[in-house]
Amino acid sequence: MAIAALLRTHSKICCTRSRRYFDVTYTTGIHYLHNNRDNLNNDLPPPDNGLLKELNSLGLDKYIVPLSDLGYFSLPRTTTSEIEETTNDDSSSPRCPIITDIKKNIDLKKKPHVVTPAHIRETNLSLPRQFSFSGNNVPPVAPSSSSSSSSLFHYRFWSKLASLYVAVTERNLNLEEDIDFVFGGSVLYFLATGKLSDDVPNDNEKCIMTKIPGTDVVVINRHKIYTTNSNSIGSQLERIVCGGGIDDSDNNNSNQYTSNFVTHLHLLDIVGVKVLMSSEIDALFSPNENTNNIPLEIKSVRYTKYYNRQEAILFQMISSASQYICEGLTKLDDSRRQTLCNLRIRSLMEYSLRPNIISKRKLIQHGENIRDSIEGLQKLCIVMKEGEVYELKYDKETEGNLTMIHSATITIDDLFPKKEVVQELMFGK
Repeated sequence: MAIAALLRTHSKICCTRSRRYFDVTYTTGIHYLHNNRDNLNNDLPPPDNGLLKELNSLGLDKYIVPLSDLGYFSLPRTTTSEIEETTNDDSSSPRCPIITDIKKNIDLKKKPHVVTPAHIRETNLSLPRQFSFSGNNVPPVAPSSSSSSSSLFHYRFWSKLASLYVAVTERNLNLEEDIDFVFGGSVLYFLATGKLSDDVPNDNEKCIMTKIPGTDVVVINRHKIYTTNSNSIGSQLERIVCGGGIDDSDNNNSNQYTSNFVTHLHLLDIVGVKVLMSSEIDALFSPNENTNNIPLEIKSVRYTKYYNRQEAILFQMISSASQYICEGLTKLDDSRRQTLCNLRIRSLMEYSLRPNIISKRKLIQHGENIRDSIEGLQKLCIVMKEGEVYELKYDKETEGNLTMIHSATITIDDLFPKKEVVQELMFGK
């Protein structure tokens, strides 16, 4: 149901819900899907049962249930500057530059590179291997390969509008019945832990919530100053894993894996609300000839910082529906240069439930936190106003109490076009 109907249904009970209510309703995701399949939109693609099994093995399918895998699309980064120039365009004409730009540049067939176990084994034979650059001051390859902070920030919110457009117009998502929220890739981790990243807290890093104009859909996304650099260690690692050269740049035709964002869309039931997850993915993985290609997370991890990133990466994998992760383990060699020592692929369960990493008890606690946070979001949605932008925070004095404040620096016009333009994009009217 749409968020307005959701709030009418839940406004009287969301403040008094007990844990027993959720425990009775959510036994396991497998039981949930079996008992509620008739309530799902039959026109939607089916969910990935592999992800459901991984969540079940972690004990998280009581809180998070895959409903539909909506596939992939790509929106080139080069469209961002054009989008920003037309952000405040008041035109609601079918020829509005914003609508034309999104429709023209979205690639519905684009998918990431497919990685195989044989390629990983072959690559490991050539290791250890020095990266071309290391440290914090990694130079960009060319001006076009390093987007401005403002540009990339706006892109990430525009990509959520593009995600909703693709889901509704190309993947049969019913805007009135099938969706309540759109989440970015960092939001699940925020709801589970109260943090947006595993890094040192940054005052410029915020969790932003607002309604997409012209709809009842609430979008929640991370706001941070982003920059891109195709010479970073992470970008070099992605090229190695995806079959490119370590020195390939975004401007090199031999590397086609970092020039566009490839977004994976999938619909989740998170403790009773329907959430469109919109997350960038790095690659696809083909475990064997009998298995479909599965989203793959690629991460560079230094041995000395290995355990600090575990939880953030776990929820990032769930957000992108990545059932596997390719870890590039690195360390500083004698010349103080970062060196890739080993590549290894693990399933979501193997990655998460290793001894002394994340206990199943802690995972369940994260699930409980997500449930409490969703309750908090429902309360906040009742009082939020259309056209307003809010910053989500956890009240330090009251553990688990999710609060929102009006953003003092970001307006709705900074993030999205006018509602007439959105409605033209979604409905052609």
